[in-house]
Amino acid sequence: MWAEEIGAYNVRASACGQVGTVYAYGGALELYPELSPPWRTYFPPSNRLAATIYAGMAGVESVWAVVDGRFDAGVGAPDLTLLTSEELGEWARYTAALY
Repeated sequence: MWAEEIGAYNVRASACGQVGTVYAYGGALELYPELSPPWRTYFPPSNRLAATIYAGMAGVESVWAVVDGRFDAGVGAPDLTLLTSEELGEWARYTAALY
């Protein structure tokens, strides 16, 4: 984590040169067809804490939690066509509320 370094830099930097947006790892979206519901969204407490710490640093105006995962049905990626529109909507609402 680079929070202290970002905060220290921002204290020394001019307003136009500060790091105002931080992209921090949030978690992952995963699909397991054998489960009910078949999706899982992860945003671990340690990652939430990191986002909170970054947000408290001098000059930081926003923190974006980056969600890991790809969904193009390629190698190692889930195939979202296996889900119904209702399931996709439910997953999207759950993820939006979590993040």
